[in-house]
Amino acid sequence: MQLPDMPEGSLRRYGMACEVLDTQLFVMGGCGKYEDPTNEVLRYDPLKNIWRVAPSMETARCYFGSGVFKGQIYAIGGMGSTSGALTSWEVYDKKSKLWSSYDDPNIVADLGESLVLDGRIYVRHACPSFISPFCAWVYNPEKNTWDTIDNEMMQRWCWPATTVGDDIYMLDQTFGFKLMLLDRETNSWNSVGRLSPHSIRPTCRIAAVGNSLYVVGRGLKALVLNLEKAQDVRGTLVTSSINGLECSDEIIVSCNIIEL
Repeated sequence: MQLPDMPEGSLRRYGMACEVLDTQLFVMGGCGKYEDPTNEVLRYDPLKNIWRVAPSMETARCYFGSGVFKGQIYAIGGMGSTSGALTSWEVYDKKSKLWSSYDDPNIVADLGESLVLDGRIYVRHACPSFISPFCAWVYNPEKNTWDTIDNEMMQRWCWPATTVGDDIYMLDQTFGFKLMLLDRETNSWNSVGRLSPHSIRPTCRIAAVGNSLYVVGRGLKALVLNLEKAQDVRGTLVTSSINGLECSDEIIVSCNIIEL
């Protein structure tokens, strides 16, 4: 199946956020090299293989955090045309098809990564951060409140992470590629093993399907790692590969899984 082109002007944006809600991919916000941030939201329907315009966010923003929890999309902080984008977040409800906006001065200004874990949404500063003594904030959707959090998990969480069952993996891309696994009892990251630095080019994003972890790098080349077998390996991890696009050097913005 050949994927349709995105609407003109949206493909070359920077700082977009992508999330999957039900079976559809939402691409939100972003900005051009010489263009202001936008509040535009696009929606891709894989069953009909078509892009559609979705309800726009209330605030134009780029380089922001995002997450999905209980049928709602969260767009958090980032940069915008006004300072209000820095300390605001908004929630998209699929039933009403409306965005609701909120504000909290404690929201992280220089967002790095975001992660939905145990019914909470975690966001942290870009690494390293010199803005705040706190490295991360956690959002409770049921109470609609933000709280600071500062532990070893957050201090070392500087790279893309994903959940696989009850496990949380992070791909550390400092001086090569090192797969890390979170110890939930001590909140410390432990090394699972390294990926060959010659197999893929940074910066990479990760996503999981079942017990397989996909590492996607520039040009859409991907490595596939069996996480069950990885537990018994020491040193360099054994992976299979998926060829990327020829003559492509595109940077990967996000990796998302759509289950049909």
